[in-house]
This record gives sequence, structure tokens and C-alpha cells, in this order.
Amino acid sequence: MKILAFKPGHDGSVAYLRDGHLVFSYEAEKDSFPRFSELHPSALLQALGEIEEVPDLFAISGWHRGYSAESEGVGGGYFGHEVSSVQFRPGKIFGMRTNIFESSHERSHLFCSYGLSPFVGRDANCLVWEGHLGAFYRMSADGRVTKIAQGRPKVGELYLLVYQLGKGAKHFSLSGAGKLMALAGYGQPDQVADYFPKLYEQLCALQRPLETSIDSFRWCPLYDCGVESQEFRNFARYFSDRIFEEYLSLAQRFCDPSLPLVIGGGCGLNCEWNAKWASSGCFSDVFVPPCTNDTGSAIGTAIEAEFLLNKVAPIEWSAYCGQSFKNDMQPPDSFLSYKLDYGQIADLLAQGHIFAWIQGECEMGPRALGNRSLIAEPFSKQTCERLNRIKSREQYGPVAPACLAEDYSLHFEGPTDPYMLYFSKVLSPKLQAITHVDGSARVQCVESFNNGRFHSLLEAFKARTGYGVLCNTSLNFHGRGFINRMSDIVKYALETETDGFIVNDKLYLKTR
Repeated sequence: MKILAFKPGHDGSVAYLRDGHLVFSYEAEKDSFPRFSELHPSALLQALGEIEEVPDLFAISGWHRGYSAESEGVGGGYFGHEVSSVQFRPGKIFGMRTNIFESSHERSHLFCSYGLSPFVGRDANCLVWEGHLGAFYRMSADGRVTKIAQGRPKVGELYLLVYQLGKGAKHFSLSGAGKLMALAGYGQPDQVADYFPKLYEQLCALQRPLETSIDSFRWCPLYDCGVESQEFRNFARYFSDRIFEEYLSLAQRFCDPSLPLVIGGGCGLNCEWNAKWASSGCFSDVFVPPCTNDTGSAIGTAIEAEFLLNKVAPIEWSAYCGQSFKNDMQPPDSFLSYKLDYGQIADLLAQGHIFAWIQGECEMGPRALGNRSLIAEPFSKQTCERLNRIKSREQYGPVAPACLAEDYSLHFEGPTDPYMLYFSKVLSPKLQAITHVDGSARVQCVESFNNGRFHSLLEAFKARTGYGVLCNTSLNFHGRGFINRMSDIVKYALETETDGFIVNDKLYLKTR
């Protein structure tokens, strides 16, 4: 069975599933397109160029036509967890008869998180929480879905509105949710202003948070106070803790603790919450896919079609299934080229060099996992500041580490994960560049079988410094998806403080 699936709306993507194997997932923002892009002809044509036979089925993830998720639906629409949200119908492609499958956006998250998990063929709890959705479900061994507890909806929208409130901004940005998560780490949980509970209840009572004018909160001391003020950070912590406590209470009441939990939706990118789920005692295990946000929706709809047509079976997949790198030019003479030598690169990193590291295909999802990464030594706080300058990011943004999986317990404490989706406690005081203000870090555990070259580089750096740890942050222009072509990486290196780049088996050093 060959299934080509599409996700409309922001975080657009096209995914190809063949006989239960995820061949690729091409995301619209990758290749330096604007973040959260809708699916565009470039990504679509590249995907079609990779397919040698006409797919048996074309699948469309549900979405909405208007500004609000409550507006008229595309495909199976935005909401709907029941099988009644699913439709098979005949269609035509290039004059040939084919089959069309449509399902809801809600179900795309359910089947992405469950279908990519190691729990396929078993019952599992599922949590989907994002911009408009928030509920617990039971995924049965045969792929049936039952909603077991409705949580507070629109957590993602509330996150955007709170960040907008502190900025005093009239319009929201989708990147605001992640920034609020970073700011919560600076908050003091014991510093709760008298008005925090009132503000929390007023925010949560909103039916359509993103259609609410922030002028209705002029009474609040946080209105346009600046997101880096300590009081705003304290509220970010308070807000985050209250939301999680509500969902934790639901999990304790309605979820089966003997079953694992799979997590879908943009809130699955909240590493602190993921770590709390892992340590909550509410579940036998926890899994979060690297594409837990909307970048996984096309994958989820393809998996759902596969499940319904061919019964439940494990999906074969890799996180490195994105676009291949485009060598669209030769680097100019302002770069010296060398054959890849892990020892040489480790020495330069230890001396303070910062490199772009590009290998193979792009990662799925928003996290750089050692194929489209900016890498640097992890010891100096100035390295974190320099990386944030290179990326044109606020200085309160943390920088994540990649660590040899076998050395994780030497430097960190907490859940291990290859996809950088959990917070860990940093044990080594020397790792200043990757330690957030609250002592945490979102660690990528690197093993030789899932990324051999990145693992070899970490081994070489350990041989040079004693630490198999590097700073690892995403390689992108500000507000854009991952860099994926030679002309862009050359421009990036020349315009920023980076010292060069490594593309597959070649090192390119800037001449000074």
C-alpha cells in the first residue's frame, strides 16, 4: 500500500508511507522557508519527484478554512476523534482514477503519536494538547479511539495570548508559545502576586483567546510590562504550573496507570511537562514523537489510513526522513576546504570555534538532531550568548546539548531521549553553555546506530576534553526553517559569527 498524505495550513508537510515504511516527510518550512509555512509547490514537487509509482491512496489531514478552528472544515475538519470523522472517496489524479482518504486534524495527532510509538498493538493512553485541543484518550490495540477525559482546551492559544500580553503586542506570533516556555524557567514559584489567580481564571474563561483584544487586560500590571521583567516570568511559571496541575489531576482520575502514555500536539514540545509526565507515576511509560506538533499531521493521517485498511501494525520510521541537502554551488575561495577529520573538528570546537554541521537528510519536526545543527563547546556561558547572537534570538533562550548516550548519567539526571523532548537536571557545573537558569537542559542522547557521524564527533570531542557533550541548536536563518542548500549555508557563514561549516565529508573554514 502506497499512501501520499498532505497537511494543509501552517506547518504544512507531505509524507509518503509505503508498505508500512515512512519513506519521507517533507516539511514546508525546511530549506529556509518562513517558519510555520503552508505547503508550497517546491516541497510538493520535490516529494512527487521521489515517487516512482502512482500512490494507491492520497490522504488529507483535516484543517479549517477560516481564521478560527471552529470555521468550516477542510477534509475531515479540525475536530473529531471518532471514526465518523473519516471518509474514503473516489477521485482523479492526472486523469487516472484513485482513492482519497480524509480524516480530522484531531485524529492525525492521535495516530501520529500512537503509530510512531513502540506501543503499537497494545492499548495506550493518549494526550493531545495544542492550540485548540486538550483531552485524554484510550487508543486500543486494534486502533479504536475513545475519549476518556476532556481537559481545558486551547492551552496553546492561551500561551500565545500570555506572551502577547507581556509584549503589549496587538498581534500574536506562533513562536510566542515556545518563548513563554523558556521564560517560565526564570520564574520563582514562591513569588505569586495577589492578582495571579484572577488573571489565570480570566484568561482560561475566554472562548476564543486569539480573537481577544489585549486591551481588555489593561487593568493587569503585566500589560505591556516586558516579557523579561521578573514579575512576568513569575506569572509564566505560575501559569505553566497551574495548567499542568489541571491535566495531572485528570490523568490521575481517568487514565489507566498500567498503560503507557503517548503525547501529540504542540504542547508536546514542552520539555518540562514531558519530564513531569515521565516522573508522575501515572503511566507505565511515556513516548513523544519528534514531530509531535503539526509537522507530524500528514504522517498521522497516512498511518491512520494504513491502520484502517491493513489492520494495526508497527510503522518503520526514522527521524532523519526529511529533504536531502542541495549542492547548488561551490563554496567561494573565502573558505578553505578539508576532508572530514573528527579530531581536527573536535580540536577547533575546543578552541571556541562554532560550526554548522550538515549531514544526510533533514530531521522531521522542529528540533535539530545532529543533521542540521549549529555546534559548539558546552563550557562557557559566552558560547550560549554568541549562539543566540548568531541566531538573532533573545538572550533568555536556552541552548540544548547533544550527549553520548553512554555518558548521559555522568552529566545529567532524568529521562533519556534521542529527540530532545525532555528536561534533565544538569549535574556537571562545567557545562555552563547548556544549563538553563533553572538548572535544566533538554538533552539529545546520541547513539551510534541512530546517528553514527554525530556520535563519532562527540567521541572525538570527549577524547579532546573529557566530555562527550556539545551545544546543539538548530541551523536556520532567523524566522526560517532549517538551512538545506549550499548557497544558503555559505551566505549564513559569511553573515554571522560562525567559523565555517561541515557538509557530509567536507569541512569548510572561513579565511580571516
